[in-house]
This record gives sequence, C-alpha cells and structure tokens, in this order.
Amino acid sequence: MSKKRTALILTFLGIFFLVIFLIKVNGVQHFFSEENQEKIRTFLRSAGPIAPFLFVAGYYIATLSFLSTLALTILAGVLFGKAFGAFLVIIAATAAAQTAFLITRYFGKNLPNFVEKKEMLSTFTEKIEERLLHNGLQTFIILRCLLLPYAPVSYAAGLVKTAKARDFFWATLLTNAVLSPAFVFFGDAITKGPKALLLPGILIVFVLLVPQIIKKLTAQKTSS
Repeated sequence: MSKKRTALILTFLGIFFLVIFLIKVNGVQHFFSEENQEKIRTFLRSAGPIAPFLFVAGYYIATLSFLSTLALTILAGVLFGKAFGAFLVIIAATAAAQTAFLITRYFGKNLPNFVEKKEMLSTFTEKIEERLLHNGLQTFIILRCLLLPYAPVSYAAGLVKTAKARDFFWATLLTNAVLSPAFVFFGDAITKGPKALLLPGILIVFVLLVPQIIKKLTAQKTSS
C-alpha cells in the first residue's frame, strides 16, 4: 500500500474515532439532538417538495465547478436519511459527470475559460486513452474505483474521441451506486450516536482500500 493511501486511511480513522469521542464525552450529540433534527425537518418541510431538487442542484453545480462534494455527500445522510440521501447523491453525481463529459465532447475546444484546466485534464486524458485499448465500460469502472479526482476525470473523458458516452454513463452510475452510499450512511449515523457509526466507518475504510485492491487485481491480470 502506498504511503499516501496509508496516510489517508489513518487520517480517516483518526477523525472517525475523534467524532465518536466527542459525541460520547463532550456532548456533541446535542448538536444532533431530536430538537435540532426537528429543526432540520421543519426546514425541509418549509422548502416543500423542492428541497431534494435544491440539494441535487447544489451538488450538481459543485461537482461541475471542481469543488469537493464529500461534505455534501455526508450531509445528504443527515438531511434525507440513508436510502433517499444515497439516491439523491447518485443521481446528482452521475448527472454532473455526464454533463461534464458532454461539455468537453462537444464544446471543449471552444471554451476559452476552460484552458486553465486543460493542463490538469491532460494527465487524466492520457490515462484514459491508454486504458481504452481494452473494454471501454471496464476501463471507466476501473478509473472510478481508483478514486481519481471526480470532475477532472469526467471532463477529461469527454476529450477522448474513442470514449463512448454510454460506457462512461453506466460505469459512473454503477460505481456511484457502490461507493457513494458509505459516506451517506455515515451522515445518517452521526445523528444516532457512536455505535451507529461503526458499520459506516468500516464501509468507508473499505472504499478507501478499493484503489489498492483494483491495482493488485489489474497487476495480476497483466502479469498473467
């Protein structure tokens, strides 16, 4: 395992146990008390049926703007619960990724403000082009499982002429459905106390280990 990946996992574990400690010892659970949860529900009710749409729109725009959406993914669990929160995140993330793909596929060369990002995208474009010699759908699944920066990969994929929008869409939808819920579940568990955080915490550690698993499987397949 690389030092960077090890440090990432250790950092998460440190934060995970710190959250449990604060909830258990320092009364942080008051922040997620029934009273405050009711305030959140009241806010959602005041927004009415458009509340989920507002969340999806915010998530969508943040993704397209190269912003990290980790906090929003966790927030989805706090606001909407495990199932519906995961559904909203999967929809928003997949829609944003496909939009990014189509933007660069059809308009990339004519976007002057996009030039600043092109150097960053070139690295991902090269990786995609190298791997697309094989199965397109499998290539994009692997790239998503490597947890490379989400938006850059989405934009870069559209710059690769041999990349198929269909393969990109299904790979993105599938990996979002598998990997994103762990963080939504974590957000939902925050409101339920330390014990509820155990399973989501284990799931997140597994998600962080996925890139290493994929790299080993790919290396074994290449060597054989």
